[in-house]
Amino acid sequence: MQLASSFTGHFLLTRELLPELLAAHGTVVNVTSQAYELSEVRFDDPNFSGGKTYNPWYAYGQAKTANILHAYALSGRYKSQGLAALAVHPGHVTGTHLVMNSGVTKDAFAEGYRLAVARHEKFTGENHIDMGPQKTVQQGVMDMLRAALDPEVRKKAPALLWDAGYNTPYNYATGSTECEKLWTLGEKLTGAH
Repeated sequence: MQLASSFTGHFLLTRELLPELLAAHGTVVNVTSQAYELSEVRFDDPNFSGGKTYNPWYAYGQAKTANILHAYALSGRYKSQGLAALAVHPGHVTGTHLVMNSGVTKDAFAEGYRLAVARHEKFTGENHIDMGPQKTVQQGVMDMLRAALDPEVRKKAPALLWDAGYNTPYNYATGSTECEKLWTLGEKLTGAH
């Protein structure tokens, strides 16, 4: 479900709008999350064996990794034609009631955080995650607006914007091989070639 709602629909919409985006030298902004650290894209089993091995946190992480890869894949394919593609992590936004209305319990959230810390430690050696400062909704949208509207940010595409700066994602979220695999997966899942 997360891959479909966070990536597949975006992939198809972008493909459908591609002629207009290229003609306008447009910008694509994919919203991602620090939760991308939870999982690579499972190219061989994106649907968790039909749900048999499903873990909501790994599925969410996979979807957020796909959003970063999608920005890098778009840039790799179309930057020379004037298209900019960026990924944005809005940060630790409070006040939306998103988590409260999601049905995610405090215990489930704690489990997700534990899994994220374990993965983060694997890549960085640090056994904690700095989620950054809490942000208002208005602060959370600032990087998205910068990505969409600031010509200086556009020049840095592909990039991951994060807390008013740039973040270097793990290689599994930016690699050219992974970008091509994601593109193939997107075509397979949407039927768009």
